[in-house]
Amino acid sequence: MANVESAKQRLEQAVNRLETAVGSLSGGDSGKVAALEKDRARLQAELAALQTKHDDLASRFTESQDAQAALEKVIDKVSERLDTTIGRLKAVLDS
Repeated sequence: MANVESAKQRLEQAVNRLETAVGSLSGGDSGKVAALEKDRARLQAELAALQTKHDDLASRFTESQDAQAALEKVIDKVSERLDTTIGRLKAVLDS
């Protein structure tokens, strides 16, 4: 998740630089506009990649939560069976 946060911060910084550059444009400087359009396209591609990665991580997280819930059920069943077995052993030893 740290990589996603780091990428988001880089993206925000790049967008801020882009906004600053757009604000400082004077007249119709086509060179700056072309550079900004190139930056914008790159940022859109980076955003799409981050969204895909986020979706993948969210899916994997959900799968992990499901697996954990299943394991907790197994642990509960094993714990109950052990308690029953211990109870039986105590009864045998006490008689």
